[in-house]
Amino acid sequence: MASVAVEQPAPAARDIPDTASDLPRVDLAHTHTDLSSDDDADAPPLSALETPIDDAASVEVVPGDDHGDHVVADDLWADDDDDDDDLWATDDSDEPELEPVPDEAAKMAAAEAALENHKSSVRVYHDPKGIYLLPADDGELSRLTLQHHLITIHMDHKLILPSIEWKEGDAVLDSGCGTGSWTLDAQPRLPAYVHLTGIDISPRLFPLPSNTPPNVTFTQGSTLALPSEMADKFTLINQRMLLGGFSKSQWPEALREFFRVLKPGGWAQLTEATMHHGGPAGATVRHMRIMHAMFGARDLWIDIAQPGVLATLFHEAGFTNVTEVRRTAHLGKWAGELGALGRRNVVAGYRAMKTPIVASGAAKVAGVESEEDYERLMNDMSDELDATEGSGMEWVCVYGQKPLPASES
Repeated sequence: MASVAVEQPAPAARDIPDTASDLPRVDLAHTHTDLSSDDDADAPPLSALETPIDDAASVEVVPGDDHGDHVVADDLWADDDDDDDDLWATDDSDEPELEPVPDEAAKMAAAEAALENHKSSVRVYHDPKGIYLLPADDGELSRLTLQHHLITIHMDHKLILPSIEWKEGDAVLDSGCGTGSWTLDAQPRLPAYVHLTGIDISPRLFPLPSNTPPNVTFTQGSTLALPSEMADKFTLINQRMLLGGFSKSQWPEALREFFRVLKPGGWAQLTEATMHHGGPAGATVRHMRIMHAMFGARDLWIDIAQPGVLATLFHEAGFTNVTEVRRTAHLGKWAGELGALGRRNVVAGYRAMKTPIVASGAAKVAGVESEEDYERLMNDMSDELDATEGSGMEWVCVYGQKPLPASES
């Protein structure tokens, strides 16, 4: 496995001009949950960060063992010596000023409010006996919408990290698209001639056809068995948060399948998250015991987001120009509104796994015998994250390119 050591310093706060009007967005309207909200009174200050990753990142080339080299984007907030330095004035703060653009703030607030209504609801699962632990219902729709915006904010409001020159006939695949949030958010940022396809094993959370642009298609299917006619079709494949969707043996299969359906020169980008951490002992530690037991029993790759793991899979599948981007996300009220939203997303996700986790018996490793016990643990973990300074996790995006034929490279 490729050896990768990444130490990401806390970025300094930025005073960034408001350029939100430059960011086209679409409202997400779905079949199940109305995420609209008229209450913007508590929305945080609004600004947009739209710095191209190639200009903002200082990178180091890390030896990739037998699989070649890959690049680790170590500090995406690094200052350069451009004439634009006045736009990036720093202060003495150790924390990043990560702020949503206006419609992100409204959607996240609405999604957070909707989550509260589903905290104790009966959940609907795609396949309760399958390896995927999360439900496909209104509550998960709200959580996934919140999570989409949290990831995007931490990735500098960028939905597509590799630099791509779009051409007529280009197409995009959103693998495991869920609610279609990424697909619909990317659509207005791309040329109108680019067609986007979202695919998921369950269509329950797909947007209504009436809210789907003409160059967007949502289809039910498995990432591990994409149609043969998709070979060499896509310029970009996006996938987010399939940590609980693939077994260890299926991850290499998925990367090989992505490689097959990409055009030569096309890119795949995968975003995952590390397990969160809280206090040195207590509810978070107990819950991590449960997750390790549950993931182990289902042969899920709990460490897929650790440094170099995904990058190595990219290399093994044949990708080149592999880049790993790691961004720290603080969790809890101690870190302000964004930290509170991050904690809400994490705890809501684990709370949604309650039924299959308790039914499996995995929770017994932490003394959790019933769904009521599990609810108490979630409440305790939420309080612990809110109160424990330094609680957090990492969002990790790895992207790589399918090589061009030798005659074209």
